[in-house]
This record gives sequence, C-alpha cells and structure tokens, in this order.
Amino acid sequence: MVVLFTVLGLSEVVPVNTVWILLDRGVSLSKVIVVTSETIPLGKLSLVKSIIREDLGVSSVDHLRVPEVAVDRIVNLVKGRILREKESGERVLVDVTGGRKTMSIACYKAGIEAGCEVIYVHLRDQGYLNVLYPLIPRHKYSLVTLYEPPGD
Repeated sequence: MVVLFTVLGLSEVVPVNTVWILLDRGVSLSKVIVVTSETIPLGKLSLVKSIIREDLGVSSVDHLRVPEVAVDRIVNLVKGRILREKESGERVLVDVTGGRKTMSIACYKAGIEAGCEVIYVHLRDQGYLNVLYPLIPRHKYSLVTLYEPPGD
C-alpha cells in the first residue's frame, strides 16, 4: 500500500487528478495526505478530501497545514510526517504538482530527504488546466518521476 502526499493550491482539480491517475495506473493508495498552507479555505480542502474519499474510494484522507512562506519549516513538518508514515511500513509518494512554488519545492526537498519517490503530473497543454483527468487526452499529460531513491 502507498501513502500519497499531495499539495493543494489554488486548484482543487490538481490533487484530485493526481490521485485519479495513480489509481488508474493500479497504485493502491492506503492514505492521501493533503498538504495546504494556512491561506487555503477549509471549504476547498473539505471538497478535495470528500472527492478523494467518496468518489475515488481512498478510505483515509488526512490533512497537513503548513506555513506557506517558511520553506525550512515546511520541509521539517512534511519530512517529519513522511517519516512517521514510513515507520509504519508504508511506501510514500510525494506529489509536487500543485501549490505555490514554495510549497512544491519544500515538499520536493522533504521527499528527497526522507528517501521517497517524488512525482509530478506534467500537463503539456494549459488548455486542460482545471479539467478532470478522464477528459484530458493521454498525449496531453504525463506522470513524471522527478526523484527515485536508490534501491527502489
């Protein structure tokens, strides 16, 4: 089973699409942890959690709120949570597709420091921004592994 850390920024669609793509590719997600800054409205977070849980069928969806502008603090908070998940025997993926640059970069660094695979959904046509995954032609996106720890 896999725990996914994914960043929620301005678009609710981004983390939902990443989860959907992973599930469609046969990745068995035991938990999704949605990382947000303190500026993300709780209603937006609730919507994303509800879609992932109820529509995509991931039974455990959690939340980690971090300070958006304190990159080192974000790294420490996310890395600490990743390490706790890994201690319980879970494989962890870190998705850096969504969020502001500071959030994505901090999660990227946390993932590498914690020895996790870091992924990114590359959208080749911005015309499909905020479009749900099944409606995006397959040649318009790719799931990219940005970092894979040695030995994986």
